[in-house]
Parts: sequence; structure tokens; C-alpha cells
Amino acid sequence: MNSKIFIIFLALFYFIPLLAQDHRGEAENGGIPLRYSTEVEKIKMHGFYIGVDSTNNNEFDILDFCASDATKLSKFFMNNGLYIESSSQILLNGDASRDPIEFKVEQFYDKQFAKSKAERVDRVLFYFASHGKNNRGDIYLKVFSNGSQSFEITSLSISHIHRRFILPFLQLGIEVILIIDACNAGDAIYHSITTSDNQEHKLVKLLSSNSGQASIENHIIEGGVFSHFLLGGMKGDASDHKDNKIDFVELRHYVQQEVLNFTKNQQQPRFDSYNDYGIYFSAIDAEAKNLSIVRNGKEKKTGSYY
Repeated sequence: MNSKIFIIFLALFYFIPLLAQDHRGEAENGGIPLRYSTEVEKIKMHGFYIGVDSTNNNEFDILDFCASDATKLSKFFMNNGLYIESSSQILLNGDASRDPIEFKVEQFYDKQFAKSKAERVDRVLFYFASHGKNNRGDIYLKVFSNGSQSFEITSLSISHIHRRFILPFLQLGIEVILIIDACNAGDAIYHSITTSDNQEHKLVKLLSSNSGQASIENHIIEGGVFSHFLLGGMKGDASDHKDNKIDFVELRHYVQQEVLNFTKNQQQPRFDSYNDYGIYFSAIDAEAKNLSIVRNGKEKKTGSYY
């Protein structure tokens, strides 16, 4: 009897650690739980990526990296394993005036409206990188201007974006992600969606700076500081190594800390979500490690501001 107990004890002693290693991988080498690697729920997403360096308006400085940041984000989402389908529309500089942006959004909405719920996308993402200006309590995102028209006409206000871009998709039951890399982006946190129905609206906001703050772009990292760390976080830097997906909580914590550290507390991102958990932004490779190369580079004094 005692010999049988001893044999069972030996079996448990040797085999339990092996079973645990199969599930967890080697944590010291950046491993992630292997049993989750095939359980990624695929998402159908459509993205609108808008980047405006030059607004064709002498009142605003020409920026360097808005268009390239929009392109980088688009390429990342189109090639990430979390998405079973990731289509995109990229509008940069001269192509990113107000009328073409509104037309593209309305055209896509009409197509989704005509489909059944099962055929629609799960998520619509809006990414804006441009100048941002607070005007009478509303934040305006500068788009390309085709003439000497008023600021309001050649910009997109957050209230307009909520009403014309975001709300129609929410009412179809589609989740909406709003990402803004612009000065005063944090003012968008105070704009809420109000409707007459009782549906839970799935809206997530990732905003580059607090109210009244500049959004900095940096020539060492060749991009907006917020967009740089947002992209690095989704590639794997934000991972807590519990699974092979980057969720909202991981991304929020990582981006807030990195942007604050890099800008020496000059820029504080803001985040808002209908739910902290279960919102995933990317799937990462099991070998993913720290992918953001620049951490403590000195910002040029002549750096541009969104």
C-alpha cells in the first residue's frame, strides 16, 4: 500500500510541473499561456484613418508625422491576427478635407445599414491625427482646407463627429473606437452620446492629451508620442503575459505611463470605455517582446505640437 502511494507521489512530483509549463510557456523568456493561443475571437473591423500634416492654412504650423502615423496604424490593424476582416479607408493631407471624409463615412454607414446584423462589422475605428483647437467649449480637429473659409467650416468638431460619425454606427449595435492624437484631445472625454433608446452603446475613446495640453510629435521616434506608444503597446509592449491579446486595461496603463514619462509629465492621455474588460485591440505573437525602441530619447526643442 505504502509503495503505491509513493509511486503516485513521484508521478505527481514529476509530471505536474511539465503540465504547467505547457500551459504557461517559459515566463522568464517572455512566454505567454499557450492554451490561449488558438482561442482568439476574430473581429470584423473597418477603420477610417485621417492624418493631416498640412492644412493649407497659414495660421497652423505644418506637422511632420500625422499622415505617416495614420498609415502606420492602418497597416498594423490590417495585418494583425485578431481581425478576421480589417478593411480601411485612409485620408491624408489634401484628400482629407471635410466633404470627402463625411462622404466616405456616410457611404460605409449606408452599406452597413442595408446588411443584416450578422453581416455587419463588429467594430468601426476612427483615427484622427491633426491640429486640435478648443473653440467655445468644443474641440475642433483641423482638416485640409480648400479655401479661406471659416475655421468651423474647415474643421470637424467633436460634437459633429459624435452626432454624424459615431452615433449612427452605435445605433446599429456596432462598437466604435475613437482615437485622437491632437492638442486638447482630452476635451472629447466630456462629450457623451445621448439617445432616446435604452441600448448599451459600445464606445471607447483613446485620447492623446488632457484638456488644455499639447500633443507632442518627436523627431527621434518619427511620430506623435501618443501614437508611437499606442502602436508599440498593441505590438506587445503593453502585454502582462497572461495571454496573447492586448486589452483595453493593458493598453491604457502602458500608454499613460510611457507618454507621461517620455514627455516629462507635459502630456497626459485620457481614456474612456463602456467596459474595462473584454475589449481587445490586438493579438501578439508568442515571441513578442519589447518592440518600442526609443524610451528616453530627448525631445527636440523645436518639436511640433498638434
